[in-house]
Amino acid sequence: MLQKHCRVSGLRDFLGHRGDSWYRSASGDALGAHVAIGTRIVRYGGDRIVLALDVTIDEAGPVLATHGWTKSSGLSLWDVMDRYAANGARHLLCTDIGRDGAMSGPNFELYDEILSRYPDLGLQASGGVRHAADLQALQALGLPAAITGRALLDGAISDTEVASFRQSA
Repeated sequence: MLQKHCRVSGLRDFLGHRGDSWYRSASGDALGAHVAIGTRIVRYGGDRIVLALDVTIDEAGPVLATHGWTKSSGLSLWDVMDRYAANGARHLLCTDIGRDGAMSGPNFELYDEILSRYPDLGLQASGGVRHAADLQALQALGLPAAITGRALLDGAISDTEVASFRQSA
């Protein structure tokens, strides 16, 4: 199954999390049923799987990051999403790792571009949310969800503001 995921996504190496343990596969070996991507989208339907892709932005655009954000995969977010969308992916959690935890504002341009390329995608933003106004701007773009992380932990956004965003999304 992981080998098919690697063929579909173009990834040669995969790192995943299950419970309290991390597992790694180079070239799709030995993970078996623990991986719920790729063929699972086909089996269970795109509404039941959320792809979580971490990107770094370079001169060519968004590129998938791997190895705990320490390496570039060299794969364009667009190429990977084209493949997953063709296989029925309907939900994406996308983290701009340059903004994650930085309180610098979400990458509105990235999320707008994702939605323009994949208008039926349920997109969740991750990275940079500073305050409720960021949530409102993301909602105006058409995003139904966002990770508030540090803003919530630092008290820059309240539970009530987060709940309001969730209810109106």
